Amino acid sequence: MISLGLGRIEKLVQKLGNPLANLKVFHVAGTNGKGSVCTYIESILAQSGRNVGKFTSPHLVRPNDAICINKKPVDLKQFQNALEYVKLTANRFDIPATEFELQTATAFTVLANSNIDVGVIEVGLGGLEDATNVLRPENVLCSVITHISLDHESFLGSTVESVAMHKAGIIKQGVPAVVDAANNSDVLEVLRKQASTKNAPFILTKSTVHNSVVNNQAVAELAYRTVFESTSKSNSDSKIDADIKLGLENAEWPGRLQWVGPNLLLDGAHNAAGAQQLRKYIDQHCKGKPVRFVVAFSKPCQKILAELVRPEDSLVATEFKSVESMPWIQPRSLDIVALEAANYTKNISFVDSIHNLSALPKYDGLTVICGSLYLIGDFLGTK
Repeated sequence: MISLGLGRIEKLVQKLGNPLANLKVFHVAGTNGKGSVCTYIESILAQSGRNVGKFTSPHLVRPNDAICINKKPVDLKQFQNALEYVKLTANRFDIPATEFELQTATAFTVLANSNIDVGVIEVGLGGLEDATNVLRPENVLCSVITHISLDHESFLGSTVESVAMHKAGIIKQGVPAVVDAANNSDVLEVLRKQASTKNAPFILTKSTVHNSVVNNQAVAELAYRTVFESTSKSNSDSKIDADIKLGLENAEWPGRLQWVGPNLLLDGAHNAAGAQQLRKYIDQHCKGKPVRFVVAFSKPCQKILAELVRPEDSLVATEFKSVESMPWIQPRSLDIVALEAANYTKNISFVDSIHNLSALPKYDGLTVICGSLYLIGDFLGTK
């Protein structure tokens, strides 16, 4: 169940002995690209020689892979022990924490006990009332906001301005806010006003091209420079430049524009904006060739398919399996997907699992698995 609000997580963090006390983090919100930006920042920090921890959501294959120390998923046993401690604490003090709040508190507990120099924290949903926003101004080195578009309308509102208000909620008093300048002007105005209210430096990237990879890298680079060019006298400009260059080159973010062989592409695009960027990437690399999309969804898919599917393409619809620790996430039924997809393609087939693709006729062209990170996780879990 999703239940926004900070009351439960604030009490839980307090009863855990405040694992936030010594954490210094980059806090990253946005509709699309926030996971990628987290990974770029993490990689630059690691390249600079710092011990870095990262918390992203949802997990991809197993719950412990949501928490990384120095670019590696935390040990499963360590994760389980921390989660059990958090659950026992919540029960002892009668705190009705949600699953995501338990996971967030677990991440903070692991990071606090891992001797990290800097953390990178991805917002789960929105920002203002998200569990990660329990972070205080003294914890946050930089608030980072990526591209904003419509998503999760039932929680964040039906306009991009209302979504932006939620994302702007992570901007802290006096803490610099780095923002993707490719956002539309109405979104930028909402964010700028919130930064002004909080006396937070409002810093825009220079990249406004419609290329998500370029923009996300620009956001990560600017966030890193904002913090460390002004605070580290020991770092020469040339070292900072080199750390950024190698950090961006060495970043690994499974399930996001990930090639598995020459004819299989994985991407977690799960909303219209993400689908638009994925289609642009496909057209740049495989223009004019038909594509087989293997998809599963957890919400209505018409807007996604409108951006993604061309008349010559084919669609294979399937369902992802139940998601560990996230029982509220359920796949959209194949019957409903068939109805929603009818306006976009007549070339559609069905399999009950991603693992049964071999039952379909052989296909030698480009196959793209997308529509849900949970589907990507199912696929990668068998690799």
